[in-house]
Amino acid sequence: MDKKFYINASFMAKEVEKTKTGPLKIAGYANTVDKDRSGDIVLPEAWAKGIESYRKNPVLLYQHKHESPIGKVNKITVDKKGMYIEAAYYRDWE
Repeated sequence: MDKKFYINASFMAKEVEKTKTGPLKIAGYANTVDKDRSGDIVLPEAWAKGIESYRKNPVLLYQHKHESPIGKVNKITVDKKGMYIEAAYYRDWE
């Protein structure tokens, strides 16, 4: 039986499906052009500068901790709304 989990964010909710085999696949905006809690805005041009370097080793980290890889980003794009990713979460999370 597949289970569905819902990931909530301040700007949208996405449905995520967990299957018995393989990783949990997630998709959504990892960051947007909206103001963060410090009032900063990161423009898409800033992400676009480093994206090719990131694609060489697209590790998904837990809480930005380099010692805590939890998956792999399979697709990353930058558009006017922000940085969109599709990733696979490999941790044993049950």
